[in-house]
Amino acid sequence: MAQIRVVLDGGQEVLHKVDAYDRELVSDLENIVKKYANKTAKTARAKAPVGPTGNLSRSFKAKDVSKKIGIPDRLAKTVTARGGRGWHLHLVELGTAARMQRSTGRSVGTMPASPFMGAVEQANAGAYNSEIEARILRKKVI
Repeated sequence: MAQIRVVLDGGQEVLHKVDAYDRELVSDLENIVKKYANKTAKTARAKAPVGPTGNLSRSFKAKDVSKKIGIPDRLAKTVTARGGRGWHLHLVELGTAARMQRSTGRSVGTMPASPFMGAVEQANAGAYNSEIEARILRKKVI
């Protein structure tokens, strides 16, 4: 049976360069995700309906959720109303049906839906996807 033996000179150097390239790619992707999460939060603050207190529009923040979902790098962020000021986002976004007070049975009324988060999500989606794709497909000689 014939045997083939391959000897690679400088193998450790090649492995080091590949590892450095991977770290650079992850770092670049983390920066892109952070940039667009912050842009999306800013867009949400601008497009949110403003009530008497303005609490909802001031409550939008980007948050890193990578560890929570098991991703070792900071590549997952969410943008939503945070803290006590934005607890009613779902009511504004989806609206409410006819409601009654439990204690008195008095009608509280309805709240029409005022959906805006879909538009916020789409506002930066195209540029985000293009930038991620361009960075991943960027060729680099190692």
